Amino acid sequence: MYPYLPKDSIASSLKLYPKENANLKDLKVLKITFAASKGTGDLGFLEQSVGDQEININVLPFNTGTDVANIGVAIPIESTGELIPGKLVTPKGFDDYYRLATFTPPIKEAGKFYTVTFFIPSNASDLKVMGITSVTLKKWLESPKFEILNLSSRKTTGITVRNRDRYIPVIIDKVEMGY
Repeated sequence: MYPYLPKDSIASSLKLYPKENANLKDLKVLKITFAASKGTGDLGFLEQSVGDQEININVLPFNTGTDVANIGVAIPIESTGELIPGKLVTPKGFDDYYRLATFTPPIKEAGKFYTVTFFIPSNASDLKVMGITSVTLKKWLESPKFEILNLSSRKTTGITVRNRDRYIPVIIDKVEMGY
């Protein structure tokens, strides 16, 4: 069964957190194989932001060549809550999210699987290059966590700007991790 990630869901991410016997420390590469869903019409999704209740969405057909399917990976780093002049600061204990770079172009075709490769920062220097200076970065390096995000964008003209009319669900086929 493939997990679906609807776009514009308030909490549309697939979380990859280490479990009891799993350890993502020293992970170097994350490869994700995904496709834009060909599903159309009334589809149901579980929405995390409303207690995993099912929400029904009328998914419009993917417009090949116009709409764009893409995914991303973000890493959560716990905020220290330290004030930075001129910047909004996430309260202490909550996470700031930083996206990992990928060089794969967005996908403009539905139903075909593509693999995207993300390189994982493996030391404090790598994280600092990303702009992460939090003192909690060591905590993340010891126990990395990831979120797979649906970054798809419906570019079709003539549809509303209402988020549920703009869904482009993606299907995750597999997630490969390399050390």
